[in-house]
Amino acid sequence: MRFLVTSEQHAHFRKNGHVEFEALFSESDVAALTKFKGERDLMRASESVKKLALHPKLVTIVEQLLGKRRLRYGFDQLYHLPLSAPITGTLKENSSIQGVVIGMMIGVEGTSGLEPNSATANPLFPQAPGNVIFFSPEFVWPQEALQPEVPHPQKCWLVVYADERSQYILQEKDPHTHLLKKQGYGFGDHLKEEHHPLIIK
Repeated sequence: MRFLVTSEQHAHFRKNGHVEFEALFSESDVAALTKFKGERDLMRASESVKKLALHPKLVTIVEQLLGKRRLRYGFDQLYHLPLSAPITGTLKENSSIQGVVIGMMIGVEGTSGLEPNSATANPLFPQAPGNVIFFSPEFVWPQEALQPEVPHPQKCWLVVYADERSQYILQEKDPHTHLLKKQGYGFGDHLKEEHHPLIIK
């Protein structure tokens, strides 16, 4: 069955820049990620992780939230909470890929200990494993939710989709801004199919 985004979810995403889908995946679906630490671009680490990063559920929801059909895999990053240092700004400001269109934070391990959709719920990190938060690249990551003193250890996986014609740029706020140089990229190059496959439903 085709996954449909409700009008309420659409409205929440447009108004707030983020929306959480509960139990989008099972804990067994995300189990392959539990063995990793803080690596970047885990999609290239195993076929099971790649399938999750490009899962039809994610692609369909992004298509329905944004109205875009042709996207690219941008990058992914595993996060451990509490963070060793806070992150500031937005996904767009922290990405060395120009043209990111959406971020998806997937719960892998641990729970926030907060009630979903409550006033104290974290709008960036999912409440439980299998939950997914979709957020705009312009959404400002809330500083009170990113401080190292979060009460419950969690592991969450960020997956980012980009526009079909995205480019590699110098972004000093991105700690991995020089990573793509190891794959032969130069600043200003368009993303290549080999490393950033086009997502076509």
